Amino acid sequence: MMRLLLSVLVVSLVGLVIPSAFAENVPDWVKNTAGWWADGQIDDSSFLQGIQYLIKEGIMVIPPTETSESTGSQEVPGWIKNNAGWWADGQIDDSSFLLGIQWLISNGIIIVEEKPQVAEVKPVAEVEPVAKGGPIIYDDDYIIEKFVSGLNFPTTMTFVGEDILVLEKNTGKVIRIQDNGVPYTEPVLDVPVEAANESGLLGITSTSNHVFLYFSESESGFDTFKKHDQPIKNKVYRYDWDGEKLTNPLLIKELPGNLDGLHRHHGGAMTTSQNNEIYFVIGDLSQYGIYQNIISSNNFNGSGSIFKVDTQNNNVELFAMGIRNSFGLAVDPVTGYLWDTENGKDNFDEINLVKSRFNSGWRLAMGPAVDSPIISQPFENFVYSDPEFSYVKNVGLTAIEFPDNDSFRKYSDWLFVGDFNNGAIYKFHLNADRTGFVFSNPELSDLVLDSYDEIDEILFVRGIQGGVTDIEFHNDAMYVVSIFGGSIYKIYLKESQKKIEETESEMLKLLKTRTGIEFIDLSNSDLSGANFVNVRISNVNFTRTNLSHADLSGQDLTGTILIGANLTGANLTGVDLSGMDLTEVILAGVDLSGMDLTGTILRGANLSGANLTGVDLSGMDLTGVILAGIGTRGASPSYIDPSGRDLTGTIHTGANLTGANLTGV
Repeated sequence: MMRLLLSVLVVSLVGLVIPSAFAENVPDWVKNTAGWWADGQIDDSSFLQGIQYLIKEGIMVIPPTETSESTGSQEVPGWIKNNAGWWADGQIDDSSFLLGIQWLISNGIIIVEEKPQVAEVKPVAEVEPVAKGGPIIYDDDYIIEKFVSGLNFPTTMTFVGEDILVLEKNTGKVIRIQDNGVPYTEPVLDVPVEAANESGLLGITSTSNHVFLYFSESESGFDTFKKHDQPIKNKVYRYDWDGEKLTNPLLIKELPGNLDGLHRHHGGAMTTSQNNEIYFVIGDLSQYGIYQNIISSNNFNGSGSIFKVDTQNNNVELFAMGIRNSFGLAVDPVTGYLWDTENGKDNFDEINLVKSRFNSGWRLAMGPAVDSPIISQPFENFVYSDPEFSYVKNVGLTAIEFPDNDSFRKYSDWLFVGDFNNGAIYKFHLNADRTGFVFSNPELSDLVLDSYDEIDEILFVRGIQGGVTDIEFHNDAMYVVSIFGGSIYKIYLKESQKKIEETESEMLKLLKTRTGIEFIDLSNSDLSGANFVNVRISNVNFTRTNLSHADLSGQDLTGTILIGANLTGANLTGVDLSGMDLTEVILAGVDLSGMDLTGTILRGANLSGANLTGVDLSGMDLTGVILAGIGTRGASPSYIDPSGRDLTGTIHTGANLTGANLTGV
């Protein structure tokens, strides 16, 4: 008996209302999904996700009616699957297809769950539904466009030369995409896969002459789509790449799969370090074992772990444990540190910095731990630490990636993360040592995205239909895989912005090559995100220049003018600001802790969210200074809090102290 639960905010239904704009509003991925379901390539639950999307987006409208008991069959009749296939191929109209969906609902095979009608304020942290026109990007310097379409459940990708190798989860095919977005006619490899639910062809990464794959191997030699309760094997293979095909498979690691009979939590994400080390992750397979911090268990199956491969000798070592399930791994190109995303059960999706012998804490913790330190035998040497960032509400975090220096220069000190539920891409500004994040918004400084936190600061893209499963950077662009959309998107700089960046590069080149300390005027320029390593910026006029998120660490600012400059989120580690005129300078989110500001002029400066720990403000002229939000909910203790400070002689004329904690001042 099959009863599929579809949860939406309605009571129940007998009929469907089909808007006149139904056909033009249906995303391609929904029709793709219907076709794959009809062909038996995906299971019923995957198909129902597409139907759920239509209802939630208002494309398929459900009027409230009285609920009646089901008296019909609990099996999906063959004619409904036939209808789905014909609809996907354009052989029948939308009304005919929806008659089949109506039949499923009226016969109780699809159940629309009744939920209480309660007044609720919509959380600010919700990603708003995207317009039907497609994804929205929140940086006007960039364009997003569909680069490839027509793929069958693509999961992850890697670049070989200028071409993309992308995996099809259910077919076991590795598809090669040309640099113009056109697929080659034949796959470079086709392996037999167990493809039910979260199993299948799941992970790919590459070195200079090898490609590594992670997949659920079908022992029968044929692709299998139906669920069953027998264990399967997840395997990691190394292949030679000859420029045309993947050959000479070498088994690197064999791991269990489908231990719960539901084909869940198989993980599969892979990445390559700068030293050509390979990392891959397997989820917990819904197990309660030693690797899940259950010390009373005798289950040592290796699930819920990250492994590292030494490609010189193909040795595999356990790198981290206590992982619930992960769809994203990335190595920081600057520090060499590994990062992951992790999906929570009911709440608390995570972004983690993963150092060697890391214990992620599952099943004892998801999100920030509230209990005593986690020490799990026999993994006493594996160290738990709280996530670098958590989402209280699950969004289905997936892809994670660092931009390379050539592609997104303004984001060289940022990390990008994708999600499945909203088709969103988030951006996180790294701190000075690239081990955590810094935020201008104090609400995010507790490192947890709560239901009512503003997300504008971290939102880069939303509305990629079909969910994000991978992000890669190559040749001045970001590439994004949508699994249910069967697509790869490309995000790149507008031509006008490229010219601006070329001008900025010329400015940096000028600074690098100057021989003396001659005065240079760069006022009103845009140098956001610039890295001034090995660049002399003394005696430079940066009046009203955009230096947000620029790396100024260790710089000598003798003779430098910063009046009115935007230094939001800039790295000022080791910079001497004493005696400088910072009138109307924006220092939002900047770490100024322990700095000597003797003689510094801060009139009209914006210090929202700045870290002033250990800074002496006594006697300073803070006329017009913005300290709004200080001490409000979610602000980290390390951020500005004037309470108890000696502000003798401080001038506050016109200062914005909205919400500031002035206890004991």
